Amino acid sequence: MDSLSNKNDAKTVRTLFRSSNPFVRYFLLPITEGLYGFSFIIALIFIVKWLSSPLGVSQVFAVDIIEIKLSLTGFFLMFVLCLIDNINSKKEQLEDSLTI
Repeated sequence: MDSLSNKNDAKTVRTLFRSSNPFVRYFLLPITEGLYGFSFIIALIFIVKWLSSPLGVSQVFAVDIIEIKLSLTGFFLMFVLCLIDNINSKKEQLEDSLTI
């Protein structure tokens, strides 16, 4: 029951952010979502490299530029998805206000 109220609280906070300042809606929220995407992919890469190093797959535990580029694709993917979601929600709000 408690987790259900937490989900509703998070949804309410997200709705408040979406209905507020356009700077927050179209810039800050997509950047935070992009950082989540970047963090998830870079953590996944670190875990895979860390688990594969004892198996002898690689001799040196190092992060190359290709891993950073791959993580940046996670950033841009999440950024664009959140931006499109915010644009669509704004269109839905406008359509709802016109139908009432």
